[in-house]
Amino acid sequence: MANREVTLKSKLREAQDLEADPNEGSRLQQQIDLLTKELVYLLKKVREAGI
Repeated sequence: MANREVTLKSKLREAQDLEADPNEGSRLQQQIDLLTKELVYLLKKVREAGI
């Protein structure tokens, strides 16, 4: 799980990079997409665990 967290944080930092993408709306959408994917993954794990 720690590797997923490090990867997610790294991808979020990349998505926040103003030089890579000066369009704020695009950067925010990338961050939303990354967090949504992580949330779906975690919900799937919770369902599998029966919590």
